Amino acid sequence: MTRIAFVSPLFLLLACSGGDPASSDRPDSGADAALPEDGGVVPDAGHPEDGGEPGDAGESVDAGKPDDAGLPEDGGEPGDAGLPADGGDPTDAGSPCDVAWTDVQFGGALDDEITDLRIGDDGTLYLTGYEGGLTGVTNIEPTGDALGFVRALHPDGSAGWKTTFDTTGTDTVESLALVPGGFRIAGRTTGAFPNHTNQGQQDTFVAALDAVGTVTRIVQTGSVKPQHPRRISTFGEFLYVGGQDDDYVPTNTNYVESWSDTTLAAFEEHADGTVRAWDWALGSAGTDFGTSVLAVPGGVFLSGMSDSGAQRGPFVRRFSSDADFLWGARLTQVALDAAADLALTPGGDLLVAGSTLTQVGAVSYGEMDAFVMRIDPVSGTLLAKWQAGGPDTDWVTGMDVDAAGNVYLTGVTWGKIDPDATFHGDEDAFVLRFDASGQRTGWWQEGTPGLDTPSAVRVDRCGRVFVAGYTEGPLAGAHEGRRDAFVRRVTFR
Repeated sequence: MTRIAFVSPLFLLLACSGGDPASSDRPDSGADAALPEDGGVVPDAGHPEDGGEPGDAGESVDAGKPDDAGLPEDGGEPGDAGLPADGGDPTDAGSPCDVAWTDVQFGGALDDEITDLRIGDDGTLYLTGYEGGLTGVTNIEPTGDALGFVRALHPDGSAGWKTTFDTTGTDTVESLALVPGGFRIAGRTTGAFPNHTNQGQQDTFVAALDAVGTVTRIVQTGSVKPQHPRRISTFGEFLYVGGQDDDYVPTNTNYVESWSDTTLAAFEEHADGTVRAWDWALGSAGTDFGTSVLAVPGGVFLSGMSDSGAQRGPFVRRFSSDADFLWGARLTQVALDAAADLALTPGGDLLVAGSTLTQVGAVSYGEMDAFVMRIDPVSGTLLAKWQAGGPDTDWVTGMDVDAAGNVYLTGVTWGKIDPDATFHGDEDAFVLRFDASGQRTGWWQEGTPGLDTPSAVRVDRCGRVFVAGYTEGPLAGAHEGRRDAFVRRVTFR
């Protein structure tokens, strides 16, 4: 079987010249109130026409019980234990704010990676990813007998429960959403779960887990094209999964029949099962990627990028829960620019974070910079934008926002994110913090001689900031194998 996978535009970058770094990162007020020259509005095209259910939606099955280590005795909802008795100030005695944290790194002889991170109200960290995979062998990463996982870490970093997903093929868990009473996850498999049949080279699966990690429902769907879900977001009975169909090379051939297409799938949960309600796909003549989804009342936002055609560049689009296309905006016109993640401000505006080779804020700092755009969620109108970075390439992979409206970006840098930073090797991990107006208020950069690649940044209710991903060195503890998974607490400078 030929296996193909998403190749980040980061690794397609050509060498380009960059400007000198400025001494501060200043936001642009967005007074021009318009996205780039095309007006920022994407025509109403590509709407799913059938809105139908795939024939392989399948039955829900119980995939078994997780390890019982560290399970809460009351079996309650995630994040409902250890809170202040009155539900009030998180600095009250006994809250996670009083707990000392120990950084976490784990792995084996092969490759291990954290793909997503969420934090409950009680300070418990929930991780998704894979263990025992192989990278650098084929275009798809990982390959081999990787198994997917969801695991909990207590507020001090000690291990809690762990649930694994393991077919005869390659399995990863890509993303996690916290819901009342448990979790929803999205992953991919080259195998088949019980009572399901693999539809092609790589299928999507979504699963429901209760508060202690027991799988209560799993649905596997797919097509002949390899599926690559990247993020899941939920609202009410809807689960939205954004990503792409990877480049499709028919089995036993050596040609690409179709390039990667951005995809959005909506699943609807019912008492008797979960069905794939509708699908949308954006396919240009070239390569298109989906990067994030964000569910809101009545619909969902999707971010991604397209490398060719009239609408090349990073984009964000909004759909209703019935698959109606509401609006779309192209963020830049540069094919290698990327929209990495989505979030809402405390006031309800949409934030889009990504990376750009051009100037979108007041200053351009280097070869590729981080950017944030604040957009009206109803109309798609640009409200503000800012840009930050060092003199080299800075590639954003995740974003979070706290209750005060502070914005946190994580990613990798090929140099120094700040003149006072130290560059450690191949790729360093970084986190940038901005206030609600876009002024940079802090930075963090750490690394090893190898790759140090974060996938997510999260801030808990105490204001503690964590970054998670993979490393090829002793970034957060002893180096166990090739790629190790890590979680580090961030201290800003």
